[in-house]
Amino acid sequence: MKLLLLPLVVLLFSPVTPPEVEATCEAPSAIGDEASKCKNKCNSKCEGAQNKSKCVAECRRACDK
Repeated sequence: MKLLLLPLVVLLFSPVTPPEVEATCEAPSAIGDEASKCKNKCNSKCEGAQNKSKCVAECRRACDK
């Protein structure tokens, strides 16, 4: 019976270390910066448009794609 409990005791009292994770992808903020710059330019691109709010909305949607 003692032989069956030994592995359980070892598992309960052994320290658990999380696996190491390597970050290899681009940071989300870098992706968001490009979209933000694009969206900020939409107001100036739509100067003189008949329906400026519609123009700006379409321009901003295009920036997300």
